[in-house]
Amino acid sequence: MKKIFIIIFSIIFSVNATLAASCDQNFYWTLRSWYNRTFNDSYQNYSSVDHWISSYSVDFIEEYDYNNSPNWPIFNWTPWIISKSYIVSGWLSWIFLNSSNYSILYHPPIRSNNNLLVKYNINYYSKNWSSRNWPKAHTECKYYQITWCWDWIKDTSDWESCDNWTSNWTAWNLCNTSCQLITPNCWNWVIEWTEKCDNGSSNGTPWNSCSATCQTNNNNSSWNWLGTTTSGAWEWNVPTNSTNWWNF
Repeated sequence: MKKIFIIIFSIIFSVNATLAASCDQNFYWTLRSWYNRTFNDSYQNYSSVDHWISSYSVDFIEEYDYNNSPNWPIFNWTPWIISKSYIVSGWLSWIFLNSSNYSILYHPPIRSNNNLLVKYNINYYSKNWSSRNWPKAHTECKYYQITWCWDWIKDTSDWESCDNWTSNWTAWNLCNTSCQLITPNCWNWVIEWTEKCDNGSSNGTPWNSCSATCQTNNNNSSWNWLGTTTSGAWEWNVPTNSTNWWNF
């Protein structure tokens, strides 16, 4: 179920704002689950005439309740726009809205651009006072995908070096549960990807079936047990090309 919050603020004029059927601009971003985030919006004045922002409203639309709360981010004017008396000069771009903190505690079952929508509805006047009685409206839509490790997409912007979904940290995979590439570590008692066995410090010893490179040693066929010596100690025929020597 979607929950929708509408935040409206007006300086002087009371504006009966209705949700726009479409957006003048669309932007696409990602948000990381289990992180905190604030939102902002910038106003870009592409004309030579100053613009006076009279009011704004923000529609905050969650596909699911990610923050596990009835509360939502609170949006306020930035100190900069207040200091400018809500006027953005010609050919200038600046952040005019900031939000409070928003915690993403859960992720959706499916990652998509519809996971979260923040719609900024802005009413402004041109500083051409002859047209002052005719406010203009501008709507920006920012779509967010909620990302997480194990969503099958490698998010390099979130420092992932791999993401193989449920295969992460399996014996045949080089991706761990934190979506980081694994370098197989023979002798750590964990059978990893290219390894066929791993018996720790016993790898490569005459009495072990796992070689020093964590590959099955064919029951140590290269180590031939000759029996016992006259002193009663075990005797092994060590290959001449071996660099490992044991004294018994």
